[in-house]
Amino acid sequence: MARVTGPLMSMDASGTVAGAIVFSRWKGLSYVRRHAIPNNPRAPKQVSVRAMMTFVSRAWGTSMIAVQAPWNLAAETQHMSGFNYFIGHAMSRWRTFRGPQEQLPNVPVTPLSDAPTVTVTGGVREATLSIAYGLVPPNWAWLVFAALGAPVTPAFSNLVGAFAYVSDPDVFVHTPIVPGVWHYTLFGMNTDGLFSLPSVDASDTVT
Repeated sequence: MARVTGPLMSMDASGTVAGAIVFSRWKGLSYVRRHAIPNNPRAPKQVSVRAMMTFVSRAWGTSMIAVQAPWNLAAETQHMSGFNYFIGHAMSRWRTFRGPQEQLPNVPVTPLSDAPTVTVTGGVREATLSIAYGLVPPNWAWLVFAALGAPVTPAFSNLVGAFAYVSDPDVFVHTPIVPGVWHYTLFGMNTDGLFSLPSVDASDTVT
């Protein structure tokens, strides 16, 4: 970043010139810098964190007062909001590939849910997944793991989506993705963080 005086033969300037340099001001000083196009990193671990963060944030927003109350109470000793405590707890568990938990305290006790049956339909830069329940469905969410070109091993870095189950079958659209044969495996997840048995590998070609 370079400071400038009288930029572009004026006393001030702002904006991009020829898509190459940017004139702006910071703390009252004029400066010029190289133009850089912001990107949206989609490294596997970043995708995983974003997917789970989106899910747990929505889960808090739709949870009942009785669910939020213990988190709010526990958060007081940490000098933070119940929401932040809930999110921090959830993401700490997820980074070690453990399921987030809806309630506090929460000792895993629910029955293990059955593996779902997944059907994949490839499209143009997207894949549509139809998810059919087993006899014992999860009571909270589906976790979608994906890989290009080979069957996927469920792991923290392979998560591409997490969403609450709604109906049988549920539908998930994975997009935008590059062309090729995409493989998917799903877990169900209960409110106490327990995963179901994994689904059988399902795949299709995306164009």
